[in-house]
Amino acid sequence: AAILAQRFPDWKGAQLKAALMNSARFVDALSPLEQGAGRVDIPAAIALQLRAEPASLSFGRQSWPHADDELVTRTVTFTNPSDKAQSVQLALDAKGPDGAPAAAGLFTLSTDCVELAPQASASVTITADTRLGIDGFSGGQLIAASETARAHVPFFVEREVESYDLVLQHLDRAGQPTTAPFTSVVPYVRGDQPPSFGLVLDAEGSVTVRLPKGDYA
Repeated sequence: AAILAQRFPDWKGAQLKAALMNSARFVDALSPLEQGAGRVDIPAAIALQLRAEPASLSFGRQSWPHADDELVTRTVTFTNPSDKAQSVQLALDAKGPDGAPAAAGLFTLSTDCVELAPQASASVTITADTRLGIDGFSGGQLIAASETARAHVPFFVEREVESYDLVLQHLDRAGQPTTAPFTSVVPYVRGDQPPSFGLVLDAEGSVTVRLPKGDYA
């Protein structure tokens, strides 16, 4: 960021971030949650001729069950900082939680091409439909490429695994809400499984915890 700020002193923080992330080297074997936008490539960031903002997209979590999941749409704006027009081709490279290509229709683009005049910007949208796909984290990268430039934007969505609300009501020995509650919720360990770390709750009165299906102590 310091090197870019020295080269482009008029850039704001969001522009520096976008340039670093758009030009990073994305590793196909890793998900966006494991690597973010990839490995920083300073020369590529300095030479970047196509900028995308925001630099990453989160579609959040859709709660189980998924028959009534709502569509979630996010917008990406592309800017051509060069003095030449660019015809930018767009594509999604998305994978599911199992590492296989994401289910068809889980992510959709509003268009597969934008025309950018010099110094101009244009926006596209990505929509996530978590009624499709399998439970877990799915995501990948939006790839934008022209004859002279390339940029990418990582994105992900969580399709919650089968989960339930656990409601804990903290009462003292007289049956009244306590001012000093303390509860631990820990996944139940069987046999020689490795230790699990759970939640420690100290909220007064009633508290609701969302937990994946399983056994807890």
